[in-house]
Amino acid sequence: EERPSPSVGLPQLVCESVRSLDCGSDVKGELFANVALAGGSANFPGMRQRFASELASLCRGDAQLASFHPSVLTPLPEPAWHGGSVLGCAMSQRPHSGSEAGTWAMHLL
Repeated sequence: EERPSPSVGLPQLVCESVRSLDCGSDVKGELFANVALAGGSANFPGMRQRFASELASLCRGDAQLASFHPSVLTPLPEPAWHGGSVLGCAMSQRPHSGSEAGTWAMHLL
C-alpha cells in the first residue's frame, strides 16, 4: 500500500481522497461542497479561507476535478476542548478540604 508523502498538504490529501473514490461525480461534488475541518488548528486565523483557496486552486488545475466548487465549512467549537476548559476553570476554584470537595464535585454534575 502506497502512503502519501509527509510533504503533501491537507488540500492535496482531500483532492486525492475524493478523486480515488469509486462513486459518481455528483457524490464527489457533494463531498467537495461540504469539506469540514476539525481540531484546534482549524480555528487558526485564516485557516478556513486558505484551505478553501488551495482546494479550489487544485480543483481548477485538475481536469477530473475542474467542475467542482469546493466549500470549507466554518469550524465549530470543539466540545471536548470546551468541556476540558470549563472543568479546568472550575478545578482552579475547587475547595481544598476533603469534606467540601464532595459537595463541590456534585455541583459540577
